[in-house]
Amino acid sequence: MCRSSLISWRKPPQAFDFYNTLVAQRQTLRIYKGTKLRVVCRQPATISQIEGFYPLNYWVDKYIDIRYIEKREPGSRGRVVFLKKTCLSYLGRSSLKAVLSMINDAFKGFDNFEGSFAKIKLKQSNARDHQNLKPTY
Repeated sequence: MCRSSLISWRKPPQAFDFYNTLVAQRQTLRIYKGTKLRVVCRQPATISQIEGFYPLNYWVDKYIDIRYIEKREPGSRGRVVFLKKTCLSYLGRSSLKAVLSMINDAFKGFDNFEGSFAKIKLKQSNARDHQNLKPTY
């Protein structure tokens, strides 16, 4: 039911164009490791190939890891494993948007460190209201 939105793209993203241009210029590469030579023959990439190598559940799993690190690891690693299993089970019968909402609800808000979104917004609101509020989280 839930398919990746990659197929719906009319034109491949610029990264594909860039890679395919490099492949067209030089299809074979020589890689030296010590005294050994290995020749790699590159093929142009397509969106369907990438989708085959990295299915949607791979990207959902990576998104959960990124959000966990972004929030400076709030909670136990077991909670993250449980969230991954839950999201992957919902992925087959629910939309990607619903799964992403579930992940974002699990990691609500923004971490408060220098340069973070929360710190920037607080600084902007303090400048606008002429107050010096401190975050409560």
